Amino acid sequence: MTKSNQLSSLLKKRIINGDYALKVLPPERQLAKENNVSHMTARRAVQTLLDDGILVRNISGRLSVNRDRDSETNSLKFAFLLPDFETPASNPYRRALDQVSDEFGKVRPVYYLHWDDPLISDALEGFDGIFLLPSSEPMPPSVMMRFAKSKHPVVAVSQDLTAYGIPSIYLMPPIFVQRLLDHLEEQGCRRIGCLNVQPHDVIVERRIEQWQLWMAAHHFEGPLLDEPVEPYGDTFASAYDYTRRLIASGKLDVEALLCITAGAAVAAVRAMHDAGVRPGPDIAVCSVVGENIAAYTVPSITTLEQSDPAPYMLKCLNYMSSGGPWIGPLLMQPAEVQLLVRESTQRTA
Repeated sequence: MTKSNQLSSLLKKRIINGDYALKVLPPERQLAKENNVSHMTARRAVQTLLDDGILVRNISGRLSVNRDRDSETNSLKFAFLLPDFETPASNPYRRALDQVSDEFGKVRPVYYLHWDDPLISDALEGFDGIFLLPSSEPMPPSVMMRFAKSKHPVVAVSQDLTAYGIPSIYLMPPIFVQRLLDHLEEQGCRRIGCLNVQPHDVIVERRIEQWQLWMAAHHFEGPLLDEPVEPYGDTFASAYDYTRRLIASGKLDVEALLCITAGAAVAAVRAMHDAGVRPGPDIAVCSVVGENIAAYTVPSITTLEQSDPAPYMLKCLNYMSSGGPWIGPLLMQPAEVQLLVRESTQRTA
């Protein structure tokens, strides 16, 4: 295979994988330099892709990918916009996309640092559909409207943005928090605290609100233990340190602890263990979501099981690939979730 054929094959592979959905295709001289070939070789490779209809050259002479669906590289390209920090919330959605996206096209993760990150605009322009996992940082109205008015379909995951006309997948509606609290009541717990270290966003606030409503309805008492980190902060370390301080000061005066996230629950359990407090017999601990870690701690942590997002993701990919309007309710959420009772809420030694 000639060098020009090797380069044209490489460029075609990049195009299929969506590598040039976020950035423009380099000019021939830059391609030659990047791939250690002559300018003439790069020109031949580009011409091959122009002849095949994979690339087009606009009036200014700049190369761009042919987005015509009848072109040879007509598989659709989707972006999964994610905050640029490790978040367990994205894992179920990414696995589901891996399962159902093959027949539709490539799904590329795109990590943004903040709401004014140019990568967000590039993704909205360069991809055929966008899955959005909002960060805990409040979204400015101007950015929200950019998503709402995008020329390519946008679907929100793990947050309800239907008020802005954006289809949304919400696997853990806050009302289900009350199932955990019902379980704690069955275990004889009356003084139930709520532990949160996440930055406040809509999800966190609604989960806390459900705890407050349930406690008021049952005439129970319990403290809101709320010490949110800064956006992108270390929630594990914060939850551990906060719990240790509460124990040392005698302020963890509860029979049970509802943790807003699994990370907070894991860190709180460890802090209790290190302080000689037994999670379960001394203080029952549960988490709203398990985030694939609750079952593997010692003790294992009682939580709610998040529904499989694959059927919802499949519906969204069909919508994005159809080119037509969204059909059905904008909000996609399960009618029921399963309570998984584990060692952390066993009240006997």
